[in-house]
Amino acid sequence: MLVKWSLLALLGGAVAAWAQLYSGTLVGVVSDESGGRISGAEVTAEQVQTSWRLSVHTDSEGRYQFARLPLGQYTLRCRREGFRTEVRQGIVLTMGREAVVDVTLKVGEVNSEVVVIGDAPEVDTRSGALAAVMDRLSIRELPLNGRDFAQLALLQPGVSPSRRSSDSGGPGTKLVINGNRPSQVSFLLDGSDINDANNNTPGSAAGVLLGIDTLEEFRVLTNSYSAAYGRSAGGVISAATRSGTNQFHGSLFHFLRNSALDAKNFFDPQPEPIPPFRRNQFGVVADGPLRRDRTFFLGSFEGLRQRLSRTTRSVVPGANSRQGIFPNRAPVRVDPAVRPYLELIPLPNERDFGDGTGEFVGAVSTATDENFYVGRLDQRFSEITSVFARYTHDDAAVRTPDGFGLVRTDTESHNRYLTAEISRVFSERTFGTLRFSYNRSQSSSEPAFLRAVDPSLSFLPGRPLGQITVTGLFSLGPSRFGPSRSDLDLFQGSGDLSLIRGRHAIKVGGDYRAIRFGTLRPQSPWGFYQFNSLVDFLAARPAFVELTLPESILTRNWRQSMVAGYIQDDWQLHRRLVVNLGVRYERTSVPAETGGLVANLRDPLRDAAPTVGHPLFINPSNRNFAPRAGLAWDPTGKGNTSVRAGFGLFFDPLWTDFYGNAGSRQPPFYILGSIRNPVFPDAHALLGGSRFVLGRIDTLQFR
Repeated sequence: MLVKWSLLALLGGAVAAWAQLYSGTLVGVVSDESGGRISGAEVTAEQVQTSWRLSVHTDSEGRYQFARLPLGQYTLRCRREGFRTEVRQGIVLTMGREAVVDVTLKVGEVNSEVVVIGDAPEVDTRSGALAAVMDRLSIRELPLNGRDFAQLALLQPGVSPSRRSSDSGGPGTKLVINGNRPSQVSFLLDGSDINDANNNTPGSAAGVLLGIDTLEEFRVLTNSYSAAYGRSAGGVISAATRSGTNQFHGSLFHFLRNSALDAKNFFDPQPEPIPPFRRNQFGVVADGPLRRDRTFFLGSFEGLRQRLSRTTRSVVPGANSRQGIFPNRAPVRVDPAVRPYLELIPLPNERDFGDGTGEFVGAVSTATDENFYVGRLDQRFSEITSVFARYTHDDAAVRTPDGFGLVRTDTESHNRYLTAEISRVFSERTFGTLRFSYNRSQSSSEPAFLRAVDPSLSFLPGRPLGQITVTGLFSLGPSRFGPSRSDLDLFQGSGDLSLIRGRHAIKVGGDYRAIRFGTLRPQSPWGFYQFNSLVDFLAARPAFVELTLPESILTRNWRQSMVAGYIQDDWQLHRRLVVNLGVRYERTSVPAETGGLVANLRDPLRDAAPTVGHPLFINPSNRNFAPRAGLAWDPTGKGNTSVRAGFGLFFDPLWTDFYGNAGSRQPPFYILGSIRNPVFPDAHALLGGSRFVLGRIDTLQFR
């Protein structure tokens, strides 16, 4: 309890709420020609694009540091009475970069200048973290399928795509960092959490993460990152949107792909033309000043329109087998209950396999539409106070019919990201930031019937037709894992305070997140029949039927929060050696369901039934202290070589991806069961009987 209240006090008293991890740092030493350190020299950093500037003075050992600077190109000016002014141009600050620029002043008149053009060494000699940054040019010029900027992470060592494309939660590009789960990767946009409702890549229903033209930087941290980062142990992918500048810029774009440019797919019928494919991605981006040197804007729209036709091949019963006639075997009696379902299955139109089945080849067209908007406004009230706000709006819909033209799956996503931040320079060595953000991520999947189906064919009265699967042949009807829905509202307040004290660059910060999470994730709510062979199907001999009992409550509304605090010290132990020391505390609450629909099989080896009531589990995060340590050594002193090492504890809290399913599929509120060798298709007649076997129970370890 003491720790909890201490962290709340830290959050309430902090001037800012999380490290400005998408900014840059500029550090160095000012010396004379003999190597002596110069104290009291005035060092000014000016951002070229916006003419914004900030000044500090060197300390008693000639050191200076700008702890947080907006990304972009800078000019550094250093002056001291009795010395000529030194000007360094072409310094580029990228996300998280700590550029080291040492300055040597020569004796002379202060009104004379020595101008040096050239960037600081690009090798990071101040952090033990393993990270890679991509700038705006690389982001815009690299070819990306669908202009999905999440694919940029795949260019970095240790990052690979997840082979489990069906992983629960969203169709975005799922990434694996150093072998960790896709849900162990944290996605940040302007320092704010944008993971989707299932804690995965924040892709749309179209499977892409748009907005390449609005990005300034893209950074991937794969290991040994500082205490300022948390909530995910696998890695951090951070992007920063760009602000407007003192010049107006604008662009129009249109990218086209179509089947006229394609080769024929292996599965496409040779005599037939290539199935049609059309993809159009188009948009506009504009930015500039509303008030020179003070107010800037950025606006963007991107649209995606895709019509993708593909060839489907299914093994279906032939005309003779539908009458019970098979080669080289006795006739089979076709059960009258099966005949109405056979009428929903098309006849073969290509190869005859000689065993009573044939191949049905069809062409289905998937329609994809997406509209993506970004708006950003930056306001500089003075050289020490600035604010910005950014809003992202993304709607996507995908319509995918099955190969039989019976059912279409309608998938939709609606994502909203809002971030507002205020930054202030309190003194030459004290900086603070306060940030608020909102992440609204919605996804849903609904089946829609393309042909009329007699209601009497449903397995449960008053419900639509369920799914029938014949092993090795075909599936008929909507997926048994639908309909589904995930709705996330994530509110985040965060901030930090940066203090420079001699050789120490100290960051202190805190983070609070509150989530509201609604789910609908039934399994076989309309019934699912499994047949082991075509003969069994014709004879109405299913292996089993699986279904969710009609009285089950399918929806859940969860609530959860997280509070975190950290302190990080980057200690310049020697001119060529920096030690990174930090500790992070991160506590998540136990998820609570607003309707009290909480149950868990607390001891699977001993409990005969789930325990009803809160808590869902005993909170494992009360003592989640995570120390971090690292070092960066420059063996040559020239900034072109760095030896790095790091150690740390990284926690993965129990987040929505864990309890979204496990917390929702628990008796007595939700009951999924099965019956072996049941009658077909009257599954409802068997409910409540002794043959009904309780099926899957998702559980969370209680202790």
